[in-house]
Amino acid sequence: MKVSNSKETQKDSRTRAIENNPCNMCRAFGLPICRGHGGGGGGGDGGSAGETQDNTQSMSGSPWPVLKPVTENEKLIHFLLESGMWALAEEADLELEFSNLDALLTIKLDMENGELLFEGKRDLPPGTLDELFDAVEQELALFSQELIDRKLINEPINAVRDREKNTLSIKIPSPQYYDIFIQRLLSKNILPNLPVPALEEKEDLQQTATKHSPEELASITRTTPTPLDLFDISRGPRPKIEA
Repeated sequence: MKVSNSKETQKDSRTRAIENNPCNMCRAFGLPICRGHGGGGGGGDGGSAGETQDNTQSMSGSPWPVLKPVTENEKLIHFLLESGMWALAEEADLELEFSNLDALLTIKLDMENGELLFEGKRDLPPGTLDELFDAVEQELALFSQELIDRKLINEPINAVRDREKNTLSIKIPSPQYYDIFIQRLLSKNILPNLPVPALEEKEDLQQTATKHSPEELASITRTTPTPLDLFDISRGPRPKIEA
């Protein structure tokens, strides 16, 4: 009985901590403590000086990694599974799910098709997840514009959002860009994960793009690690090869 009461007390304490968490995003993930979001972007005035620095950082403040070959995409799966916050979907080797009983939503990562889906739980009032979805869409807009500026894509990548149903879906067919985008969301705690040490990139995507044709980008390896070099990924979505 004492053990049971102790567990109930811990559960009640966690529930209260989640409810009192002032961060809407972490509360949506069912987390009692906010670890902070963002991490870059810099603030304030400093405008022109920062803008003249040969683009070694993205507009969001995150370094652009040199693209990895598709065969290394399995690292992301291992990292998320080891965090204990994600699990493989049933009957799917390349689909991960975040499902926390205390969370207000579920999240699915479809590695094979390059899809990311946020889905609010049933009976959730419309707009409950707006702050989280706004952050994801803002990061996607910055990421998409950076790809366009570097002439790596021609059209922006858009999200499909349903405010009434509290859903948000994104599809990024390129395995390299999908991997980079997921890394950025993880590094800013816009996707739930365990904290990992931030490791700095020495090379930037623009330098890579100027030295290699788009066809060669798929075979380029990074020379320095990122936080996701703590895990191994080889079976991400495959690029379509046109005849």
